Amino acid sequence: MMKEAVIAKVQYDSHSVFEDKLHKMMLKIHDLENELKNEKCLSASWEEKCKKNHALVAKFNIELAHTKDHVNTLNITKKALEDKVASLNVIISYLQKKLHDVEIVSRENVVRYDMIFAQSTNFFAKIKDLEDKFLKRGQTDQTIHMNQPKEFAYYNARKSIGYKSPRYLERTISKSPDNV
Repeated sequence: MMKEAVIAKVQYDSHSVFEDKLHKMMLKIHDLENELKNEKCLSASWEEKCKKNHALVAKFNIELAHTKDHVNTLNITKKALEDKVASLNVIISYLQKKLHDVEIVSRENVVRYDMIFAQSTNFFAKIKDLEDKFLKRGQTDQTIHMNQPKEFAYYNARKSIGYKSPRYLERTISKSPDNV
């Protein structure tokens, strides 16, 4: 009986040791299960955050693609505008040269106009002076014609001094003995 008691005691001790170990293991399993549940919850929240982040990344990639397309369009537009600005600058420089030439010609024309205006003013002054000399109030064209100086194309005062007509002088010269 002692043997049986020892065996029973050993069995009881081993059983209690096993139960203690089993109980400790069950507590550990329970703790591990709780940790696993917590980890699953964390994992689910992380997966949810990853899905949200993946959706944001996909959205940003789409926006980035649209932005790149828009940037390319703007670069093409910028290039076209730069070309247009360059051509307009060439046209502006050409027009500035033309304007400079026109200004030079205009200055020359102003100088010419001033000279012509001065000459015409002088001519009008001379005309007025001559009109004052020849036109008196109430005179007609006939009296003006009568008042004009007369030219004698057939009479030369040096040639025919002392004779009424140059023919007399010529006859006298032809009859003189020196010419014979």
